[in-house]
Amino acid sequence: MGKKQEKPIGLEYPRRFVPPAGAETTLQTKRQVTRFGSPLLEAAGEDPAAAGRRILVLLWGLITSAHLMGAVVCLIVIFNLIPGVSIFKPPFQKLTLYGVPIFLVVAYFTGLIVSFFYMRRILTWFIERREPSLKDRKNVLRAPRILMLIQLSLWLVGTIIFGTLYGVIEPWIAPRIVLTVLLGAVIMATICYLQIEFVMRPAAAVVLEKYGPSKRRVTRLMTRFVVVWTMGTAIPLVGLLITSIYNMVTIEFTTFELARYVTVLVIATLIYSAVLTFQLATYIDPPLDLVRHGMDEVAHGNLDTEIAVFDATELGELQAGFNNMVRELREQEHVKDLFCQHVGEKIAHQALLREEGSEKVTQRDAAVFFIDIIGSTKLSLDYSSREVVDILNRFYTIVVEEVNKTGGLVNKFAGDAVLAIYNVPDDHPDPAGAALYCSRAVMHRLDVEMPEIATAVGIAAGSVVAGTIGSESRYEYTVIGDPVNVASRLSELAKEEPGRILASNPTVKAANPEEAKYWMINGAKVLRGHTEATVLACPEQHVVTPFQDLREGSYKPGE
Repeated sequence: MGKKQEKPIGLEYPRRFVPPAGAETTLQTKRQVTRFGSPLLEAAGEDPAAAGRRILVLLWGLITSAHLMGAVVCLIVIFNLIPGVSIFKPPFQKLTLYGVPIFLVVAYFTGLIVSFFYMRRILTWFIERREPSLKDRKNVLRAPRILMLIQLSLWLVGTIIFGTLYGVIEPWIAPRIVLTVLLGAVIMATICYLQIEFVMRPAAAVVLEKYGPSKRRVTRLMTRFVVVWTMGTAIPLVGLLITSIYNMVTIEFTTFELARYVTVLVIATLIYSAVLTFQLATYIDPPLDLVRHGMDEVAHGNLDTEIAVFDATELGELQAGFNNMVRELREQEHVKDLFCQHVGEKIAHQALLREEGSEKVTQRDAAVFFIDIIGSTKLSLDYSSREVVDILNRFYTIVVEEVNKTGGLVNKFAGDAVLAIYNVPDDHPDPAGAALYCSRAVMHRLDVEMPEIATAVGIAAGSVVAGTIGSESRYEYTVIGDPVNVASRLSELAKEEPGRILASNPTVKAANPEEAKYWMINGAKVLRGHTEATVLACPEQHVVTPFQDLREGSYKPGE
């Protein structure tokens, strides 16, 4: 057997948010919402190979910027922490001008090469459009921490090397060099971690979409805030405190040197804190912004909305929770649509109202339309089962369309028969006229569109009881009353009539004059279950009923 082909997933991320036509939105129209919270990552949804290259290029740029920021901090601090001594002058000149640059170049390219191959290894599935495994998920979510530790280890090696070398030249300068480089290392590591998490969003979106954020391993936002506060505020202030205490003991700094050091450190702290705060804001804002946009889309009725889950903290749980909520809403809407298709929108509405405490049954005047296929047994013998189903579907479609046009409600499909009602459950201005009109319209369409079948129609009007009946575990909306029985009986009698349509004369009298003029009395008959004769009516046979005019629009009751 051949190797089972793995399901290609590519980068099938949720599409952009597009508000429904004509819908107003409360969101800022000038602000572009992207899948991953930044235009730099947006193109990653187009091609996995290009996405992999994009991630590596961004990774190189952001790691480089983190190293530069850490180095700048080191230079600023070292120039102000060691009064009266320049590391660019003897006896430190050669070490500073040759040793430091060589190490920086070697360490920088070592870090980049190691990071590059590490990223290539953990993103192979992403580039090759393979389904991510659970191990891939762990690798992607651990990547920021691993890459940050790689860069930090290089700084720690440099701290040990140059702390030792400078200490050999001047022992008193070693601890200051160590503290300065450690400060730069901490700054670099913090920025590096946040930037790598940003770069990894496209890959994280795929694994989190498949596996979801793990509550056991989720990184809490509180941890992020504490880290940013510690790195951006606590450590610089502790450094300032140590320097002040040291100066009080040794009185090594002059007043001007101490003031200069404090000024420089405060400015550096302000800038560094601003950078970290901005990064934290860009870390938190996009997931929330996407959820906000998604909620706005749902509010406008767009239940096809889904957002990319690219965050492994509580924000990722919020993103995943939003998607789950929308899926549940879609499922509920689908069930509601199926419910409406099975029982009709009006009945579905009544069923929902019942849950809210509305009356189960009501009594009201209504008109009943009943249509039955003549010779349905012979139909099943002349056609195959599949053909019979097709004929019934076409038949039902015509009846439902005409009943809906005239404001009625199809209550039941009973094999080869259909029961429709007017003025139940919603009010109708002319239930009798609409039912009579519908019978003529349906019969005309069936004669033209389905000549292979013959049908008979009965129409009656009167008082019925309508509502939801049944047990607590199963119930349905139905109508009970004499008009229902009369319509069914008239449908049976109509099978012997030339026009195959019969109505009770009281129904014609209750209709609007514009419709009643097409009907005439057609004798009387005692119907089964009745003691008195029912006066019958049928469409006038000698009148060419203007069905073509009736087809131009929906039913309109007479004045």
